[in-house]
Amino acid sequence: MRIAVVVFTLLAGCAPQRYPGAPEAPSVLLQESDAARPIDLERGKRVTLRLEAHHDTGYRWTLAASGDGRLEQIGEPFYTAEKNAVGAGGAEYWQFRATGGGQAALHFEYRRSWEKDKAAAKVLDYTVNVLFPVPGQRLAH
Repeated sequence: MRIAVVVFTLLAGCAPQRYPGAPEAPSVLLQESDAARPIDLERGKRVTLRLEAHHDTGYRWTLAASGDGRLEQIGEPFYTAEKNAVGAGGAEYWQFRATGGGQAALHFEYRRSWEKDKAAAKVLDYTVNVLFPVPGQRLAH
């Protein structure tokens, strides 16, 4: 019996750990196609947006409006190229945490920084409903 307790204790200490500097796994991962539908997110949970981008062309996503503080941006967005070929493109990843209840809106514009007088090449609007978690109930995504 004593050996079983020791083995169990050792195995419990082997749970996956996050390495320093490694990002936490997102609660919800959204694509550009998700902009067309409202998203439910429990307060305290995180959401990561994956927005296609081609930084070689000078275009970047900008967060033009983020509502009234129900979603808090986590760090700076990061870009990853999907292929090592020039012009192949990649994606920007934006992370947010739900901090307050109610509806939050995220408005993104895809543009070149030096073309301020020109309309954005793309616009995406996300609607996130921040919900208070109910004990024992899980949200359907």
